[in-house]
Amino acid sequence: MKWHDYRPMWPAIERAVNFARTRAGVPKLRRVDRRTIYEQGHDALARAGDVYGAAHSNFEVNWRSARRPYYACYPRIAKALSTISLDFAVDLLIDQATYMPDILVRFSDDSCMWPISGRSVRTLWISSRSIASDDAIELIDAMASERGEAPVAHKHKGANVRAMSLSIGADYGELYEWFPGVEMPTNNVLRQPLFSTGLPGDRSVEEQFKYVQAWQAPATWNSRVGVNGEGNRALGNGIVPESLPYDMLQGILRFAVAIRLLASDPCSELTERVVLSKDAHRVADATPEELKRLVNRAMKRGVNGWTIGAAMEDDRSVAPHMRRPHPALMWTGKGRTTPRIVMRRGSVVHRAALTAVPTGYLDDGGDE
Repeated sequence: MKWHDYRPMWPAIERAVNFARTRAGVPKLRRVDRRTIYEQGHDALARAGDVYGAAHSNFEVNWRSARRPYYACYPRIAKALSTISLDFAVDLLIDQATYMPDILVRFSDDSCMWPISGRSVRTLWISSRSIASDDAIELIDAMASERGEAPVAHKHKGANVRAMSLSIGADYGELYEWFPGVEMPTNNVLRQPLFSTGLPGDRSVEEQFKYVQAWQAPATWNSRVGVNGEGNRALGNGIVPESLPYDMLQGILRFAVAIRLLASDPCSELTERVVLSKDAHRVADATPEELKRLVNRAMKRGVNGWTIGAAMEDDRSVAPHMRRPHPALMWTGKGRTTPRIVMRRGSVVHRAALTAVPTGYLDDGGDE
């Protein structure tokens, strides 16, 4: 199966930063100064008011530093992961926010995820960051004020306020012109803050998504085409709109949350490590030690990935009268406090009704 490649911001950021330095009479930065170049590019995007571009560049520099981890997601499991329930406590995600916080998901040519005007998402990046308690309280009160509600900061005195920000960027394959001669990948970015106060009445992930969307809409998910100044223009067909439908946003968030949960569960039955193509035939019979060597060999060549749902893609035995195998969030371990996404087996829907259908044959008991 052919997977879409991630289109980095790096070439555009490097050209833009060194162009600005040349005009200012300052020597160009070398490629070994990669982090400095990213920081200056990030600052330039932030000064221009492009918070989405700044979030994207922040993801990219940290993702590169983490050896570019990615998931190659098969079509059937991708659809399933975009429908998981978000009716659980935010603490679950906050506890796992620091484990592999920057992840890339690559889709195949035939995945057709969240299509718009004939194009679908090629890659999706997910970045999670903790938010300081004071900043979280300030943001909670800002949302309350915008909605005409009374500030609630006084309610959180002495409470264990915890928060995180989940940033999600989708690449539909378009470019925009950052400035003349420098093209930048157009990524739509969704930023979702999540809060936990430890007090009764905390909203679930699902409820917080609805609350934040009502506060931010319609500017929550924006194309960066034409929003950074008059000098920017869309390249290509310009098909990416400035906002996406609510149900599409919800599906994207569900998918991103599922990926976050999978990333914190290295033993998941849904994922398999990616090795070099010349070693692929050895994986099935490899011992854990041998598999580790194969993975390390791949990582030395810059391949740091997992596949998701390969087994589901091979299983074509599910008939229309059967419930397909599907991922489910299960609570395991002592006290059922450890979350895992597991595959539930396919099952017959209304089995009793099927056994009651007359067949015209006698069973072992001799009754018709």
